[in-house]
Amino acid sequence: ADHPGQYVTAAEYLAVGRKQIGPRGWETNKPLSLQLYNEGASLAYRTGDTNTMNVLLDDVLSRTDLTVMEKFRAYEIKIIARHSADQVQESFALGLDVLKQLGLPLLIDKSRSKVSVV
Repeated sequence: ADHPGQYVTAAEYLAVGRKQIGPRGWETNKPLSLQLYNEGASLAYRTGDTNTMNVLLDDVLSRTDLTVMEKFRAYEIKIIARHSADQVQESFALGLDVLKQLGLPLLIDKSRSKVSVV
C-alpha cells in the first residue's frame, strides 16, 4: 500500500479476515490468526487508529499459547508506536523487557546511559 487510502482498505480486508476465522481461528489456524492480528495492528498504527491497534496488540500479547518469538512482531509494532508518540522511555523499557524474555543478558552502564547486549 503506497497511499493512506490503500492502508484503510487493506485494514478493512484484514478485519473481514479476522471476522471470518472468528475467535476459534487461534485454535484452528494460529499462524493465519497471528498474521491477521499483527498486520491489522500495523495498518491501524499507520492510519492513526490507535484504539484498534491497541486492541489487536493486546489480543496477541495476552495469549499464553504464543511464544515470545511469535509475539515479536506485535512487540515491535508496540515499541514503534510508543516511540512515535514521544513515549521514548516506555518504548525503551518494553524493548529491554522483550530482550530479557528472549533470554539475552543485558549490561546497563548507568553512568553513560548505554545498554549492551552480551
